[in-house]
Amino acid sequence: MRQRIRQRFARFQIAIPKNADSALIEGLKRSTYSFHTLTAAEQAGLKPRRVQLVKAQPGDTIQSLSKGQPFATLNAEHFRVLNGLSPEQALVPGQSYKIIVE
Repeated sequence: MRQRIRQRFARFQIAIPKNADSALIEGLKRSTYSFHTLTAAEQAGLKPRRVQLVKAQPGDTIQSLSKGQPFATLNAEHFRVLNGLSPEQALVPGQSYKIIVE
């Protein structure tokens, strides 16, 4: 009798700069060693996060739009990455931006 084995895989990509040193590369590799299948208890504790579009109003800043995101730290940085903004770019009133909500 043939037994079907249920296999799963995940694909995770990391963008590494061309000039990255070996310490950075090794650190990124080590971060993948903690990946594991979630237990039932871990799964039960998860809350889905969703992307919401918001339109920037005059006076809005990256800090004001990003402060309500559900991250413990680095809300402005998450916002910039999600919206493809460089550190020197500011919001444009009337333009839509993505934020993460629970």
